[in-house]
Amino acid sequence: MSIQTIRDLLNQQYGVVIAPRFQRDADIIGTVVQLVLRQDPSRIAFIIVNTGTFDVGIIPVGQPTGQKSFIVAANGGTLSGTWRDDGELINREWRGFANGGASSCLILETVIEHPLPAKAP
Repeated sequence: MSIQTIRDLLNQQYGVVIAPRFQRDADIIGTVVQLVLRQDPSRIAFIIVNTGTFDVGIIPVGQPTGQKSFIVAANGGTLSGTWRDDGELINREWRGFANGGASSCLILETVIEHPLPAKAP
């Protein structure tokens, strides 16, 4: 496979065809617990950036609280994960809430599109 683009390089690195997905489930996180990332066994990475003015608490599997969640700080706080570092935790459902008022988030996921074609013998 000839590498001509960043996508070609990434596909070769991962061994599968990958693609970015933007804002699939939420972009405004409210004060009531809600879905942030749906369960997706093809997701290999994600980045969540809180561009809003209120902190957001996010947790995989379960009910997030102020004491039991990853806090993504207001005005640019970031939460990211990859399957190489975090295993199957990445493809789980993630739920979250904003503390004090709704907060806007930028959510990028990287998902497997399909396996790479087999190499000719």
